Amino acid sequence: MEWTNMDVLKILQIGVIGLGFLLAALAYHLLTKEQKHETPRPDILKSIYFFMSFSVVLCVIGIISQTIGVDIGRQSSPSAFSSFNSKRDSILYNYFVYSVDAQNHQLCNTSRFLYSEKPIDTENMSIEGKIIGELIIDKKSDDFEYLAFGNKNKYFLKILHDDGVAFLESEAGDYIGYWIGEANAPGINAVICPIVFSPDAKGLSVEEAKSKWSILNDPCRILTRLNEISK
Repeated sequence: MEWTNMDVLKILQIGVIGLGFLLAALAYHLLTKEQKHETPRPDILKSIYFFMSFSVVLCVIGIISQTIGVDIGRQSSPSAFSSFNSKRDSILYNYFVYSVDAQNHQLCNTSRFLYSEKPIDTENMSIEGKIIGELIIDKKSDDFEYLAFGNKNKYFLKILHDDGVAFLESEAGDYIGYWIGEANAPGINAVICPIVFSPDAKGLSVEEAKSKWSILNDPCRILTRLNEISK
């Protein structure tokens, strides 16, 4: 049997069981080749049998570890998931630019991030929730809702959802930075846009938001190469 690099990678992605299977298949291949010799070579056969035994042990270890992992997951997942998602008592109010046209600079000021958080260590939190808001596109209301995940502490906030990722730094209690993501405009692959998350500033008008956070006066920029992020 001929193995390609892609085949090997797919098998190894399974884990210990995949490695054991790959070693067993290799041992079988070696044993088949050895059988073609007219005179058996005891040392080679002994090595092949040892190789096969080792691969079987790996497979057994993999099966046992997965079984234990599934049992532990069944015991802990419901309560962990419940405690992580049962509360949506934390809110960050979201303000962001969503137009790549500098002459028609659109700002969303109705978005909010409802989330729960889970401690990672003494300073960092893992967060999970939902971003809900409304955009005005071609004078029409367009509601949106995204599942979002990330990490935060008193220094930074990182949020990911289906369309992009936001990196923000803490400034006077608010999180201020940029969102990098897909663009829906023709001929544009990605954009970088100013974005703000605030725990307190609820329902500001466009003018109030731009006055409070000067970064929101900057338009989105089109990205054609990664090195343009720093420009």
